[in-house]
Amino acid sequence: MIFGFGKSFFIQRKKDRKPASVARSWERIEAWFQTHAPELLSNLHAGASTEEIAAFEAAAGVQLPDPVRESYQIHNGQEEIATGMLIGEPLDTLERIGSGIQYSREYRKEYEESDAYSSLDEESTSYPVDAIRRLYFNPGWIPLGDWDGNCYGVDLDPGPNGVSGQVINFGRDEDHKYVLALSWAHFLEDIADELEAGSLEVRMSETEKGFAESFGRRGHNDQALHRFYREWSLAKLPKAFQNQKPAPRVAVFPGKEITGPLAEEARVVVEGFIAAMSDYEQHWLRIRPIHKLGYHLVIEDEDGHRLEPLCMSKVKLPEALLETSSEAVPLSRMQMKVHVKEAVAGYRAILQQFCTPRKRSMDGALVQCFPPKYMKSRERVTQVRQVADDQLLVYTTPVRDSTSRYHLKQVDGRWLIDLRDETEDHAEFVKTSLLFGFSG
Repeated sequence: MIFGFGKSFFIQRKKDRKPASVARSWERIEAWFQTHAPELLSNLHAGASTEEIAAFEAAAGVQLPDPVRESYQIHNGQEEIATGMLIGEPLDTLERIGSGIQYSREYRKEYEESDAYSSLDEESTSYPVDAIRRLYFNPGWIPLGDWDGNCYGVDLDPGPNGVSGQVINFGRDEDHKYVLALSWAHFLEDIADELEAGSLEVRMSETEKGFAESFGRRGHNDQALHRFYREWSLAKLPKAFQNQKPAPRVAVFPGKEITGPLAEEARVVVEGFIAAMSDYEQHWLRIRPIHKLGYHLVIEDEDGHRLEPLCMSKVKLPEALLETSSEAVPLSRMQMKVHVKEAVAGYRAILQQFCTPRKRSMDGALVQCFPPKYMKSRERVTQVRQVADDQLLVYTTPVRDSTSRYHLKQVDGRWLIDLRDETEDHAEFVKTSLLFGFSG
């Protein structure tokens, strides 16, 4: 049954069901295109052989789910065109999938080696809850349909409430991720059903034949599936799968607690860093008392622009901030370039003294918080745990209901701070920027 536009207008599949065979779903999809857009069928490639799929899996270091393997034995993707078989998006070839996997691995490696993208994981959401890991990129997500850096694909590394092989959306613009089907076989059958129900149509444009999604069959031709991921999930997923409770998020304390000279050395490093950052923040609040103007966060670049912590877009600062002086600093020194240059030099000196060399979030900007993030009068080391010969975890007293954990590495005989994360209410630790503590 199909419901009207604006409600749950997709075919309802909420009961747990065994999907039709992949071959049968492809027969139905091809039959629909043969009737409505036969010229698009020529864009589909012939299937890959068993040997070609095995070679791909060995080279990519993945094992495809059986429904995906069966699908690629029927069609090894299609030509890279604007209109594709996956509800308007192209079906990737094995070659393009391999490139996507490699890119994701390289991106994730760069991501994990830096805290410059600390907000991206935290901004990610999952529907149903905890079915998909809260990650921006995950090498376990295999792209099968890719458009402009956004993908449909199968998830081989699901969250605690998910299932391996589930179909999800992910990619550059996909902060909010949804399980679209429990398997690739389910997804293909759902596509065939929606095509036959008249939920989609193919229309001619001046330049090319285009796939116009008109879900609800009311002429809403600009309503692509990516606008309705949640509605699709609500219609297609079993109720029991949708209604799972959030997985417990418990803080983990790996390694073993240590005392003695090594623990004391780690304490000196962490508390020295906290004291230096605390003095740094207080210094700049005296020079630029943003709190007296009602601001809790200001991030400034050398051109006098405010950088929003999540999107890093540039917005001109309020004139009040530009014109405000203090007794400590004359108005002539309130120029942004002067401040940023001095501020960056100041915290980079702290980083060089206490921290490992790596990319850091907010580096190159003057960041001011009120209240300040670092408070040497309150934050003290409570325990040190050793997780490897060259790795220590240092825990500190809670500040504003958050317990911080500093990751130390031994570099050339020195213990240096590498990363920082924090937890509230004994939930899981969340990676934050080492410089100013933002998860964004």
